[in-house]
Amino acid sequence: MLPWIRRGIRRRRRRLHQPPGIRLWGIVTFLFTRKVLETVFLPLRADFEYEYCESLNDGRPWRARWMRLVYFVALLKAAGIEGVLSLVGDCVKAARGFQKK
Repeated sequence: MLPWIRRGIRRRRRRLHQPPGIRLWGIVTFLFTRKVLETVFLPLRADFEYEYCESLNDGRPWRARWMRLVYFVALLKAAGIEGVLSLVGDCVKAARGFQKK
């Protein structure tokens, strides 16, 4: 086979990659309870996967990359807000426990 044909074939091969956000999802599933995952993070992930795949199917790779960044920021915001709310809830429970004694 001619070398320029081989090079073209090599360029057309596509590698399988892990889905975007898989490492972040592992961290989130480790840090948060199942209830929080189902109510806060699963809808966020479903929306991201839909938007990301739709962008790729439409042939818009830059929009797909933008969606990865948006998802990362949204995930950090949701994790931060959920962490703060959890901390406030724990403080309120502790305060109520002290008042009962």
